Amino acid sequence: MKKRLPEIDPMGDFFLPMKFYWARAHQKKSPKEQAYTGGVYSNIPAANGLQPLFADFDWTSLQKVEKAVRELQQKWKLGNAFIYASVQSSFHAKFYYDWLPFEKIIEILESHAAIDSGYVKIAKRINGCVLRTCAKPERAAPKFVKVIESEFQKNKSKREKDWGDLLKLSVEALLGMELNWLHEFRNGELLKRVKG
Repeated sequence: MKKRLPEIDPMGDFFLPMKFYWARAHQKKSPKEQAYTGGVYSNIPAANGLQPLFADFDWTSLQKVEKAVRELQQKWKLGNAFIYASVQSSFHAKFYYDWLPFEKIIEILESHAAIDSGYVKIAKRINGCVLRTCAKPERAAPKFVKVIESEFQKNKSKREKDWGDLLKLSVEALLGMELNWLHEFRNGELLKRVKG
């Protein structure tokens, strides 16, 4: 039986998991070179086993990302894709309105050579996809670039639209979290900033 997204309770809560991790964490690096960063995790408990499709494109151009996204939209009948970037050669595509079983997401991600294979490998390991919303060393927090519209967006159900709108609103509220260095945790600078 095909899974369906549950109805969203307008009076209820929306729990959006995030994954935080150390960027450039390595035993040989000094703590000053390690920073805490994070992003939205696609495995949302309340979504009845369905996840939104996120894709990562590295070392490429916006033009190539647009081409790849359009090919994916046609092949898999995907809705609109929202493109974000933090540097000129690295892009995130968030398909907020495409909610799929995780196995299908992996199939889609593995179907196109332009998608970062390391990203797919990590997704398999953590049973979900993470796209960064925070800054990390040498990369600012991602910013919205454009929407790549799809003829299949009109086929999305009300529930897909409701969940997609809520996810998009939540992600955009989280964009721009600043960089936090490990040494700032250790010497109490972060707590001083928060207490302000």
